[in-house]
Amino acid sequence: MLHSLEHNLYKDIDREKKFIHTHTYNKNELNERDLRNLQDAQEKGFVHIAQFCGKIKVDFFDIKHTNIIPKILFHVRSVHTSKDMDDGIAKPFYVQTKDLEVEPENVSLFDKSEVNIFMMKMDAQDDYSIILDQESFHGIPGEYLKSFIVYPKDVIILEKTDRGIDEIRAS
Repeated sequence: MLHSLEHNLYKDIDREKKFIHTHTYNKNELNERDLRNLQDAQEKGFVHIAQFCGKIKVDFFDIKHTNIIPKILFHVRSVHTSKDMDDGIAKPFYVQTKDLEVEPENVSLFDKSEVNIFMMKMDAQDDYSIILDQESFHGIPGEYLKSFIVYPKDVIILEKTDRGIDEIRAS
């Protein structure tokens, strides 16, 4: 698997794309599934991979306008940290698909009294970029192509929803 990543190091890179974020992984922290997902992401043009000294450097490109991004993404927060959402978010934050399979740190999706869910409706505005969540490559299986990081260029206001997790998943 790693040999094919090395072989495709600079194959078909769109030199016009600007990467939004770079993350370096230790090669030994990635399993075969992670490596397959990285290779898939590179083949789809979502990332660029380079290997050096036992490390894998990944440049993440903006994928906002790709067909993998649904029209609505969700941001899950603890009720204790949701108070600062009234003024919007101006720093990078994670979002996920309606599957809601990614639990943020210190938040359980199973305890509805402790969770607030916010919606981010995708629009044609260009006031943000979206990349794959770098943790989806060495996190819990199933996060790849379901969790993303939003990089706002300005403050983004998310809409709080009162719909429950099961209702969102069924929509």
